[in-house]
Amino acid sequence: MRHAVEASMRYIKLNAFLLGAFLLLLFTATAQAGLTAPDFSGLQAGLDAEGATFSVGDNPAANRDISELCGLVPPENWWEGAPFRAMDLRRAALPSYFSWCDLGACPPVRNQGSCGSCWAFGTVGPLESNILIEGGEPTDLSEQYLVSCTTAGSCSGGWWAHHYHQNPGAVPEEDFPYVAADVPCGGPYSHPWQIEEWAYIGYSWSVPSTEEIKEAIMTYGPVAVAVYVGNYFKYYTGGVFNRNESGEVNHAVVLVGWDDNPPEGGDGCWILRNSWGPSWGEGGYMRISYGTSQVGYAANYVVYASDITADFTGEPTQGRTPQTVQFLDQSTGTITSWSWDFGDGDISQEQHPTHTYNAPGAYTVSLCDSGPGGSDTETKSDFVSTTEVPRSSIVSALVPLLIP
Repeated sequence: MRHAVEASMRYIKLNAFLLGAFLLLLFTATAQAGLTAPDFSGLQAGLDAEGATFSVGDNPAANRDISELCGLVPPENWWEGAPFRAMDLRRAALPSYFSWCDLGACPPVRNQGSCGSCWAFGTVGPLESNILIEGGEPTDLSEQYLVSCTTAGSCSGGWWAHHYHQNPGAVPEEDFPYVAADVPCGGPYSHPWQIEEWAYIGYSWSVPSTEEIKEAIMTYGPVAVAVYVGNYFKYYTGGVFNRNESGEVNHAVVLVGWDDNPPEGGDGCWILRNSWGPSWGEGGYMRISYGTSQVGYAANYVVYASDITADFTGEPTQGRTPQTVQFLDQSTGTITSWSWDFGDGDISQEQHPTHTYNAPGAYTVSLCDSGPGGSDTETKSDFVSTTEVPRSSIVSALVPLLIP
């Protein structure tokens, strides 16, 4: 009896193996042409037999090529000279579940369309979330600016472009709307949002530890990461994705949290925000098992502070009328508007204005800066001092003109 049972189990396992192999061949052969409903049913049966904890089916990404859906292209030796920061694991214990979406810090899911610009969406995503975390209004930033106006990449692929959000800064979506194509830059554009710095998590080019990524998410907000996208990833419709597909990372996504105890089982998963629209996956998101498909490769974070500190200087601040002063804004933080009061009744909205004082006196100058996170004012009393040109000087200048 025991031998019969063992033979039966071997038969079942063999059939499951053959079914999985057959479905894999079928899946690979028809991936570009698109799968039918019976194809998806058969594929799901094979995945279930292998212990998959996710479902596949028809979705908005189903009939699009992976080159259109992805686009992350790691530059050769990208880690050389790159900013790395090891996480200081100071927390006594991290929660078993955490998501920035539950705290209102996840903007609407975007859609990159048929353009390999995931790298731009992976760059923009963490900053949009950080603006919300810092109490700012929901903000839609321009991915098209990164695609069209920088050397970080194009619709044919690219790499993280955070340094453009340091200088000159991010551009509002309404100023340069996304068109999913390599169009001319145009401009000029305003850059009201800037990050202070950014860094890769850890100290090498590999996938950081799960604990380091969790620490970065809680400390700095959602983090951008790379992942390898294969055909199974493309057809994902829900559950915890645990199909480890091999290949060089090709897609940029954002991790917004984690769950150590998902109902589907397993050792835990990341909550991944994609850029294929809200109709893909679980409302545009995927739960993916730790370590699957190299998720977390080149993980990186941004540092954004909405606190504004107003400051300025001027040159020259002493002289004779008419005295022209060049003011230089030296404020810090994300600033969207400047309001100057020169102390003589005149005002300006320029960032670095020039103003002429025509009457002698001591003038108090103030600057009020405003941004997504609030405002700050710097006032400098008697900052500008002007004196009248001596009458003797005027007479001396006129004498040569009066003598024939």
